[in-house]
Amino acid sequence: MRKVFLFITLLGFVMILISCAMNETKLKESGAKLLSRQDLMEFFKVERVVSWKHKQVSGKSYYFPNRTQKMKWPNGGDEGEYRITRTAQICSKWKEYRGGKEKCFRLYHNGENEYVWVNPDGSISSSMTLTK
Repeated sequence: MRKVFLFITLLGFVMILISCAMNETKLKESGAKLLSRQDLMEFFKVERVVSWKHKQVSGKSYYFPNRTQKMKWPNGGDEGEYRITRTAQICSKWKEYRGGKEKCFRLYHNGENEYVWVNPDGSISSSMTLTK
């Protein structure tokens, strides 16, 4: 009985990993463009304002050329810093959000002003619309 439970748990974990990876695969297949390091450097060269939705919360984020960022959502907000890695990821660290821990993402351009943040495991984190 114990072996069956462990097998089912392991199988469930593998299925979650496969479905996460498929999110990024589907994004690529839809024609979305993964931004290169040079693309990211160019994108963040000027102040950017984006509207985003993550799960059931929506808000705005402000990215500044000096690598600082601000985020606002109903009844809250935070500020922090971001960096662009050599492997074309954006890593953000907020004062309070995510417990102040840094997290890195890949960024896809998915339409005229539409972008998608992808987690390291290939799952979709959130989408955003460029407003400035």
